[in-house]
Amino acid sequence: MSESELAAAITEDPADPANDPECWDRARIVYPRKERVSLGIDADVLAWFRRQGRGYQARINSVLRRHYERQVGQALDAVGITLHDHVIIGRNRHTSFKNQGLSGF
Repeated sequence: MSESELAAAITEDPADPANDPECWDRARIVYPRKERVSLGIDADVLAWFRRQGRGYQARINSVLRRHYERQVGQALDAVGITLHDHVIIGRNRHTSFKNQGLSGF
């Protein structure tokens, strides 16, 4: 489905939240939940991340997330499914992190 076909389908959908002003009053942003773990990382890899400075743990998480997204995307591609993660639907428009280049999918 092309972007224009998707936009038309969203606009014509009677269940489209953009047609319900109260939907946006109930909307909330949901971020992935963080969980603390003990993780063994090769010493040289950890040293390299630490040399990058403050926030190295977040960078490790980002690298892991990108790998995860690629693996999930490849698995779904193999069975003919396109995954659009973090789809954002607003009043008569939509976008996704993928379209903005912000996701590895």
